[in-house]
Amino acid sequence: MKTFAKVLAVLMALALMISLVACGSNDSKEEKKDDAAATEAATEAAATIVGTWESTDAPGSFYVFNADGTGAIAASGFSIGFTYTDDGAAVTIANGNDASQTQKCQYAIDGDTLTLTDEETQTALTYKRVDSLPEETVDPDATENNSKLVGDWEGEQNSIAVIYTFNANGTGVMKGGATTVTYTYTDDGATVTLTIGDQEPASASYTIEGDKLTIQPEDGEEIVLTKKQ
Repeated sequence: MKTFAKVLAVLMALALMISLVACGSNDSKEEKKDDAAATEAATEAAATIVGTWESTDAPGSFYVFNADGTGAIAASGFSIGFTYTDDGAAVTIANGNDASQTQKCQYAIDGDTLTLTDEETQTALTYKRVDSLPEETVDPDATENNSKLVGDWEGEQNSIAVIYTFNANGTGVMKGGATTVTYTYTDDGATVTLTIGDQEPASASYTIEGDKLTIQPEDGEEIVLTKKQ
């Protein structure tokens, strides 16, 4: 069984890897200036790429491009947001958790197929247009529980503001920056165990004093959260 901190670390790393899988990194100030100049033209051009696209190389991984220049990468119970510009031939994505980190790739659309080509390596990956992201499935047999964790808890983790939500049916969500993680959980009153997508379960001890929740992973620093009223 993986420990709590390791699962969250793997999750954040996975989000970054997927964001880089199709496009090469681009930190050039000159190119950022060019991207800004293309923003106005991108409004009309964005219609060609707007939509939800599922990877044919890694089914279950998605790019979402919204008409307002925002989007998300989603897979295995998590999503990470981004902003993007589109000049009609290339799309430049700015990481939602760190806008200074950008990725740029050429693209082509043929019917319902989107091909993204890494500008640096010329590696091409394909995606199929789908109607929407798959809905989260909830166990129909899940019953209400009396966990003391039920509710919304906010605090800071790795210098990022986070909110953990524990629902009464054993599901939950963690939001930090532009990253969203969904999970299921069990609680024995002293230890909480999270399961994220197909990852191994992760456990951590916890205590609650008043409106303060302290989570103590075995392999990481404690997380102190305050219950939202």
